[in-house]
Amino acid sequence: MSEFLNAPDESSGPKLFGQWPGLSYLPLPSAYRAQRIYVATRLIGYMVDRNPPYLPPLDLLLKPLRVAEITVRDSSPGAYRDYETLYSKQGDPRHLGDLRRSYLAARHVLNARDRGHESGSLLDIVVDVAKLDITDAIKVLDGASAATDAYAQYRIESYEKELPIRSAVEWVVGKWGEHIYGQ
Repeated sequence: MSEFLNAPDESSGPKLFGQWPGLSYLPLPSAYRAQRIYVATRLIGYMVDRNPPYLPPLDLLLKPLRVAEITVRDSSPGAYRDYETLYSKQGDPRHLGDLRRSYLAARHVLNARDRGHESGSLLDIVVDVAKLDITDAIKVLDGASAATDAYAQYRIESYEKELPIRSAVEWVVGKWGEHIYGQ
């Protein structure tokens, strides 16, 4: 025990454990972070089921939760794969980059409208700001609305109630164990 106390840096964190084959994310998350990972997997499932005309990049969808994509991939590979498959079908990398920028503009416009700062047609504003054709602007605006709806407070709270914070780390460890051992 004295070796652990005399060398705290060497005896703590992920270095204490070997790399888990098949996992990308270490160390184990806190209970709060584990619950956020669960909520993120549920939100991804919600968006896949809803299948809006435009799915935003996963990193942008997860940003409000402060959850990394790799934690979701390790916890729920099926949901991650389904989302990424739908996302990649939306166009080539260059077009996806244009849509990403447009999505950010659409979210900004929606947030400004919710605060009462924007007036006029949301679609016209997104077309002007994002420099998109009207068809893509409609898709991106619908996708931004779907993402905003996904983050409705009642939905987040219901997902949090499904997995109490006391059980969250155990859930993550179980999911990662399934991923490692293929159970």
